[in-house]
Amino acid sequence: MKLIKCDIYLNQLISRRENGLIKVVTGMRRCGKSCLLESGIKEDNIITLALDDDLNRGYRNPNKLSDYLHDKIANKNEMPYILLDEIQFAISEKGREPIRLYGEHHI
Repeated sequence: MKLIKCDIYLNQLISRRENGLIKVVTGMRRCGKSCLLESGIKEDNIITLALDDDLNRGYRNPNKLSDYLHDKIANKNEMPYILLDEIQFAISEKGREPIRLYGEHHI
């Protein structure tokens, strides 16, 4: 498999890492999105969840997903990084209700 360096995108993400905004990285399957996001971040600070995995199907409910993420980030002294794979699987019963993580901020 050919590895393509993505220093430009990585440097842009790093320079904006802790500006308080949510970063959304999109791209076709298996193009290295997760590798890009994991570069230079301590493993303890990364929370990953693949919503297309049947073992995680319970977290497709936005309320259960929110509870799971709140539990994972509780008592973290450092910035948590959340990687949600196939987020489109998390659909509320109302259709478009946002997932709330931090007070009034939405995902």
